[in-house]
Amino acid sequence: MDIQKRCQWCGKPFIAHKMTTLYSSTACIDKAYRAKKKQKLKEQVEDEQQITLPIVESIGDKPYLTPKAAKLLGVGKTTIYRYMAQGQFKALRLPARTLVRRSDLEAMFENAPAYVKRNNRKHKIDSDSYTMKEICEKYEVTRKVAMRRIEHFDIPKIYEGRNVSFSKTAVDRYFAQLRL
Repeated sequence: MDIQKRCQWCGKPFIAHKMTTLYSSTACIDKAYRAKKKQKLKEQVEDEQQITLPIVESIGDKPYLTPKAAKLLGVGKTTIYRYMAQGQFKALRLPARTLVRRSDLEAMFENAPAYVKRNNRKHKIDSDSYTMKEICEKYEVTRKVAMRRIEHFDIPKIYEGRNVSFSKTAVDRYFAQLRL
C-alpha cells in the first residue's frame, strides 16, 4: 500500500510504504534526529540554569548543630566525623542524631595555629649521599645495573619522604670497580 505524504523535515512530498513513516529519506531522518537531540540539550541547560542553589537554612543562634550543619565549614560530612573521632571538637551521640556544640566549632578558629605556607620544593638530600640519577651519571651505568649492584652489596637506602638516596662511601666502595 502506497501513501502520499509530506516529509516533516524538508517538506517535500513522497510516497510512504507505511502509515508511521514521517521522513522522505535517511538524510532527513538524521537531520531531524540531530535537531531533536540539540533541542533536548538546550532544554537541559535552561533547566539547570533555572534551578537555584538550595537556600541554606539559617542556623541562627542555635547552640547545637548536626554534623550536616557543621558542614558549613566547607568540608565534607565524613571530614566532620573524622574531626570528631580525632577529638578536635566534642560531639554528643544520641540514638537519633549526633550533636556538635557551636562554641566548639568557633573555638577551633580561636585556637588555630598560625598559617604556614607549605613548602612544595623537593627535599634536599644530604651531600653524604647519591641519588640514583647521580650514580648512573657518575659510573655511566643504567638504572637496572645500578639497582642490581645496590641489592647485591646490600647498600642501605636512605628514605626522605618519597626520595631515596644511597650512602656515598658505600656506593664509591662497591662501584669503584666499574670505573676501571
